Amino acid sequence: MNKRGMEMWWIIIGAVLALLAVILLAMVFTSSGKKGFNVIDKNIEGLNDCDKDRVADLYDKCKYDPAIGDEFPEGITACGEQKECVT
Repeated sequence: MNKRGMEMWWIIIGAVLALLAVILLAMVFTSSGKKGFNVIDKNIEGLNDCDKDRVADLYDKCKYDPAIGDEFPEGITACGEQKECVT
């Protein structure tokens, strides 16, 4: 393959990567992206935020208590009795 043919392949590869980046950015900043990422969060255990405290369940000390995030507050050493997600 000659030098000009190699340059053409790099241009095509760059254009495809740029197109993929634009599509991903459009998904992130639109409502369809939020819907798509919510599906991922709900299907991969640990990424969901059951108690809506903005800490993923994977890192949440008490995933059903919104007052306790990734660390226990001072004076609290155990989770409460609630065992259902916040709706």
